[in-house]
Amino acid sequence: MISNAADLFDTAESLGELSSDSVALLDGLQTEINAALATGAQKQVARVILVTLDLDNSDSMKYKTPGASQSNWEIAADGHDLIFSSLAGSKAASTILAHSTFLIPTNGNNGIFFPFKDLVLPGHSAKTPNPNFTTMPKKVTMESHTPLCDGMIRVLGSVQAQSTVYTQDGSDVFTITVFLTDGGNNSGNAKPADVKTLVTDLRRQERHKIYLGGIDDGYTDYKAFGQECGLDDDCVRKLPNDPSAIRAWLQQVSQSAVAGSEAADVNAFSQVKL
Repeated sequence: MISNAADLFDTAESLGELSSDSVALLDGLQTEINAALATGAQKQVARVILVTLDLDNSDSMKYKTPGASQSNWEIAADGHDLIFSSLAGSKAASTILAHSTFLIPTNGNNGIFFPFKDLVLPGHSAKTPNPNFTTMPKKVTMESHTPLCDGMIRVLGSVQAQSTVYTQDGSDVFTITVFLTDGGNNSGNAKPADVKTLVTDLRRQERHKIYLGGIDDGYTDYKAFGQECGLDDDCVRKLPNDPSAIRAWLQQVSQSAVAGSEAADVNAFSQVKL
């Protein structure tokens, strides 16, 4: 079994999953992507669901709406836990690999909160739950910039690599990736056109769903940004900078993720919407 980024991208290209342009984009991210891959014994199932949550850890996420009890980061952290908890209660829980990331790498963490791992442990059931995901802290290291495109390429590259670990052996793989940010791309090397190169390859496979929630910062046009990145219009939402609106979107994402994880086939998966 191939399980390192460089070889996985070569395999993905040979399988027709990635174009040479996408492989070129990802080649310089092998260290970060290798750190995101699951370790230990490979899950032995015919069908695998990969669910990745990426939260913007820029300073502006500390913003607290006047009168609100939580900052946007604290709301996002609760939403992170809600989504994984909901999935742990789904029928597909034992087939899911969970992965959690920060938009901005800090302290040598490669942008990873936890790498791909089983969402639940053996013996998990509704009566005796045994979840395996880590809850998101209410305080994390934050930075003063938003390298949104860099982060999207790194995270989606990790999703593709982990997907190829299974598709190379003939497993059926579906992925759900969620980005939550409160600002547009204002730093880093990658541009929306670079993201679109990779997103185009992923969407062509019809097995990857990519959601983007953008908290209103007063000037970012998230719909336009999503289009520049090649995202499905239906999967991009501009969210009012209001706690109830952010929580409502995270709840919708949670419900959509559960529906996607339980989809019977490619057609059913493609029909899942927010």
